[in-house]
Amino acid sequence: MTRKLTMLTLSAFTLLAGLATSSMAQTVTNPVSLVGGFGYGRGGDTIVVGTYTDGSVTNIKAGNGLDLFLGGAYRLNEKLAVQVDAGYQSSTGSAVNGELTFKRLPVEVLGYFYLDKSWRVGLGARFDEHVKLSGTGVASAVQHNFNSAVGGMAEIEYLISPEVGIKFRGIKEKFKPNGYDVTFNGNQAAILVSLYYF
Repeated sequence: MTRKLTMLTLSAFTLLAGLATSSMAQTVTNPVSLVGGFGYGRGGDTIVVGTYTDGSVTNIKAGNGLDLFLGGAYRLNEKLAVQVDAGYQSSTGSAVNGELTFKRLPVEVLGYFYLDKSWRVGLGARFDEHVKLSGTGVASAVQHNFNSAVGGMAEIEYLISPEVGIKFRGIKEKFKPNGYDVTFNGNQAAILVSLYYF
């Protein structure tokens, strides 16, 4: 699975590079930028349904959660860019007497092809580390670590300006808890805001 995904990512970068070769006419003045952003993803299998003593119910899905990221981008030319970032994604269900949280630390590697000055498409890979389901309060007995996961990503981004973009993203990944023969589909659709600093 990991090998196939790596080959798919390399093939995507090769394709993007080929598309960009004919568009080397202009030089990018500020090729390096810091990038940060935030957003929210939805989807995937239900990992746990919790009912607290006050009667409230929480439903934690493998693809849901607030997504924060920070990294760097490099513009190779007018048509091609690469980006590497690290982040934090979590989905939390809370009640007055406890909380359940599914969290992970994703590292993402993306290649982008610019359709024009405002739109670009991206393909890449996502590596999830420190994946964990944990609880507090009456749910404090819930403490499960998951294996690291490797997923694929595709997105389209609209650049409102060189400094601000809105991403529409799809992620395909799976999560497996340590010591259990079960796998949770973590596929998600997400919308994110990106901020670039040159």
